[in-house]
Amino acid sequence: MFVINIKKSLLGKFSKDFLYTISAVIILNIVQQIFIQPYINATHGAAYLGDVLYYLGISYVFPQMFGTVLGHQRILYKHNETINNGDFLTLLGAYSLVVFAIGAGDAYLKTNDLLFALEIGIFMVICLLRYYAQVEFRLSLWFKGYLIYFLILSAGYIAGLGLFLLVKNWLVIFATGEIAAVLFVVMKGSVLHLQRPTTELKKLWLPTTILIVSYLLSSTAYLDRVLIQPILGSVAVSEYYAVSMVGKIMNMVLHPLSTLLLSYLADRKTSTINLSAFKKMLLWSIPVGAVLVALCCVATPIVVNILYPNLAESVHLLNLPINIGSVIGFASGLLLMFLLAETTITHQIIIRGLCFVVYISSTLYLTKTQGLLGYSYANIISNVFCVVCAVVCGVLFYKKKAKIVAMEEEAE
Repeated sequence: MFVINIKKSLLGKFSKDFLYTISAVIILNIVQQIFIQPYINATHGAAYLGDVLYYLGISYVFPQMFGTVLGHQRILYKHNETINNGDFLTLLGAYSLVVFAIGAGDAYLKTNDLLFALEIGIFMVICLLRYYAQVEFRLSLWFKGYLIYFLILSAGYIAGLGLFLLVKNWLVIFATGEIAAVLFVVMKGSVLHLQRPTTELKKLWLPTTILIVSYLLSSTAYLDRVLIQPILGSVAVSEYYAVSMVGKIMNMVLHPLSTLLLSYLADRKTSTINLSAFKKMLLWSIPVGAVLVALCCVATPIVVNILYPNLAESVHLLNLPINIGSVIGFASGLLLMFLLAETTITHQIIIRGLCFVVYISSTLYLTKTQGLLGYSYANIISNVFCVVCAVVCGVLFYKKKAKIVAMEEEAE
C-alpha cells in the first residue's frame, strides 16, 4: 500500500509538472503568434515582419543552441560537487562573445548600420542568458516556477509591445520580455549567481562543443527564415511563416506528449520494443500522419485569413506541401530522437550530418530555382531522407538486438 501511494503521488506530481510545462509554452506562443506578429504585420507590413522574423530566427538557432546545450550539461553535472556555477558561467561568457559576433556581424553586413548591429548583438546575448536560465527549473524540479517564468516572459513581450508604440524599434518588444525573465531567475534561482571557476572547467569544453555540433545539425526546423530571407527577401519569410504556422503549432503541442511516450517506451524497451513492434509503429504513423496533414490543411487557410489577410494568396499554392513537410519533419524528429538515444554521439553526428547536408543542398538549389514552392519541396525531400535513415537504423538495430537476445537465451 505504501508503494502504491508513492507511485500515485509521483504520478500526480508528474501530471502537474507536465501541465505547467505545456501551459507555459502554449501561453508564450499565443502571445507571440496570435498577438505580436500579426500586429507587426498589420501595422508595418509583410516586409517589416519578415525582417523581424529573420533576426528572431537567428536567435532561435544560435542563442537557443548554446543556451540549451549548456543547460543540458548543467543537469548532467547536477550532483558533481567539483563543478560549480562559475564553470558554466565561464562557458556562458565565451558563448556570449560568439553569439554577439554572429548577430552583430550579420546585422552590420545586411544594413551597414553600426548602432543596429550592436543592438542585435546585445539582444542575442540576452537571449542566450534567458535560454540558459531555463535550466533553473529543471534542476530544482520547480515547474510551477517554470510557468511563472513564462508568464513573466509573455507579460514582458506585451509590455514591450506598448513601448514599441513609443520608440518604434521592434527589438524593445522582445528584449523587455527576455530581460524580465532573466531577472526573475536571478532573484528566485541560483544558476546565474557568480562563483569562482574550478579546475574542472577544462573537462566541460570538449563534451559541450560536441553537443553543440550535434544540436546545430538537428536545428533545421529553425533555419527556414535564415535561408529564405537572403534568397527570396523579407516578404517571402512572412509568407512562409504564415502558411507554416499551424504545422509548427501542431509540433509544439504534440512534442511534449510524444517525448513522454518515447521516454516510456525506451524505459520498457527490453520487454516490449522489438522489430515487430517497431514496424507496427511505422505502419500506424502513416494514417496518423495523413490525418494531421488534413487537419493542418483545413486549419491553415482559416488561420491565415484571420491573422494575415494580406498574405492569404500564399495559402493556395503552399498549403499542402508545407504541411506535408511539417508532419514528415515531426515524424522524422521523433524517430531520430528515439533511435539515436540507443547509439553513440558519433553515430548521432554522422546521421544528423547527412540529414543536414541533404537539407542545405536541396534547399539552396530548389529555393533559388522555384522560390517558396521549391523550399517546401526541399523540406519534404530532406525530411523523407531523415525518415529513411531512421527506419534503416531502426531495422538494423532491432535485428541486432534480436540476435543478442537469442544468443543470451541459448547460453542460458
